[in-house]
Amino acid sequence: MIKKHGVFILSLLFIVVRGSSQTNLIDQKNGLFQLTPEKHARLLKIHEFQIDPKSAILSKPVKVIKHQDKIYILDLKQCKIFIFNLDGGFLSTIGQPGQGPGDLEYPIDFVIRSNEIYVINSAAKRVEVFFLNGNFKERIQLHVPQEYVFSNISHILVGNNSKIYVSYNLRACPKVT
Repeated sequence: MIKKHGVFILSLLFIVVRGSSQTNLIDQKNGLFQLTPEKHARLLKIHEFQIDPKSAILSKPVKVIKHQDKIYILDLKQCKIFIFNLDGGFLSTIGQPGQGPGDLEYPIDFVIRSNEIYVINSAAKRVEVFFLNGNFKERIQLHVPQEYVFSNISHILVGNNSKIYVSYNLRACPKVT
């Protein structure tokens, strides 16, 4: 039985507000958000840890999330989420390369919500859902509009109501004339 989910596909649109020069956006004295302190980025705490290469080697980490007392790192090349304790000790992995239920195929992003891990399988246009212990829960197929079938899904959010929101880079099908 397939569980119905409200899936909304968002497209991100970036608009340069102050001219076309990139330097206006990063100028620290006259920057875009310099005069709006509520938009300043602040690092509250940085925690550094060393991963023992005998227990885990990361190939292409694309996202890190600290959740409760663990660090979750998504490795795009190995198609796995590596789980470490806060001291960098390897605990386990979630997922494996493949196309079956719970397998990951070009996993580009993930989010942890309500003690579940939602992973975007970008190439397969679906979301794999795992429990925090790594057990597979369900697969959610994303329905991308036909004219954007070649687009790449890139980010995921899960709302308080368990609705899944994804964004993707828009690439329309070439028109045949």
